[in-house]
Amino acid sequence: MGGQIQGGPPPMGGQIQGGPPPMGGQMHGGPPPIGGQMGSGPPLMGGHGGPPQMSGPMLGSSPGYQQGPPSNNGYPQHPDVYPNNTGMGYQPAGQGYPPGPGPQQPIHPGLQSQPARRLDPDEMPSPIQVMKDDQRNRSGVFVTNQKGLVPPLVTTNFITQDQGNSSPRFIRSTMYNVPATIDMMKQTAVPFGLVVSPLARPAEKEFPPPIVQMGELGPVRCNRCKAYMCPFMQFMDGGRRFHCLFCKAATEVPAEYFQHLDHTGQRVDRYERPELVLGTYEFIATKDYCRNNTFPQPPAVVFLLDVSYNNVKSGMVHLLCSHIKDIIKLFPRDEGADKSTMKVGFITYNNTVHFYNIKGVLAQPQMMVVGDVQDMFMPLLEGFLCDPVESEAVIDSLMEQIPAMFADTRETETILAPAIQAGLEALKLANVLFVLSCSAEDGEIKVRISVR
Repeated sequence: MGGQIQGGPPPMGGQIQGGPPPMGGQMHGGPPPIGGQMGSGPPLMGGHGGPPQMSGPMLGSSPGYQQGPPSNNGYPQHPDVYPNNTGMGYQPAGQGYPPGPGPQQPIHPGLQSQPARRLDPDEMPSPIQVMKDDQRNRSGVFVTNQKGLVPPLVTTNFITQDQGNSSPRFIRSTMYNVPATIDMMKQTAVPFGLVVSPLARPAEKEFPPPIVQMGELGPVRCNRCKAYMCPFMQFMDGGRRFHCLFCKAATEVPAEYFQHLDHTGQRVDRYERPELVLGTYEFIATKDYCRNNTFPQPPAVVFLLDVSYNNVKSGMVHLLCSHIKDIIKLFPRDEGADKSTMKVGFITYNNTVHFYNIKGVLAQPQMMVVGDVQDMFMPLLEGFLCDPVESEAVIDSLMEQIPAMFADTRETETILAPAIQAGLEALKLANVLFVLSCSAEDGEIKVRISVR
């Protein structure tokens, strides 16, 4: 080079095998000459009185010059002389010619921003392995009041110890690390919700939810948000009021529910009331929770049997009648009750609809036929829905007579829609209608029935 370099490598002259051409000779067809003094930084462009000439072999014209990566054989390394100012468009020292004037090209094209790598299916965790690991590590007792503890998976066998929060069998969240803002929630694209299963069965060795009987008072609730009493309600004023956890409102404690507080601010009867220590419990509802402030009538079940020709000849009618008595014996009953309070009724149909009086005082069941199916009505008010225990003998007789009465039938037409309408008229509200049919509707029906 035409100038002096302080603190840099010794001047280069002559030919160097396997390295760059010597600096200081004349170059034809190469980059423009560079002159001036150079310190410990990158070379400066320009000079005094014009650029100095560079003499030496032409690029690629000398047999002693080998094209390829530069070599520093025989020269000491000075990493501090030429700093790697790649951000300014310079090439590090020892890697070819310094850049000339004009637009600079990126020195390291391989270091450009790479597109986001797609997920490798082989690196994804196996769901089966995740479930096995959770079963191995999380099975056992799960205490519900431990902060920051995620409940076990639904596939894991565990025992819940209720300590104020409900069991994950009854309520489970889709996420337990909830974003703090709505925008963050949208970016995660993870749905946030609760899966509530109030009728879930407790596992073995788990206690069922206790029943809380408050009498005529009914459940104690917040006056503002109507939240029910729970372990997180804070009592104050000596137990005369409680502070709602949800809406922060204060509610007067009913006189029937009042109790003194201990030195920690807790009620002295806390461990005697499930609603103050458990996360899951059941209240006995009062009339205020019933329609028209009236307790509902005992539920009823109506069996609707198709007695057309196909059902009778296939033996389906005989099979159903022989098993209906077993179904009646499985009706649910209240805790401690000797029998179920549910009532039962029977309807058969082909091209007409038949109702049966199964009142317990009768010696044999009575049948009433409605032929005008276009204007269906309930012809029997008393004796249609009866206690299955009180009318057990009449029901047994009916189950034996139905297959015999329709054994010689030739009616292939069925009218399902009027029969269902009659059953709904008999049941009214809060009841169950069992339709036992093997034929499609021949008449007009508003709902679509597929032939299977």
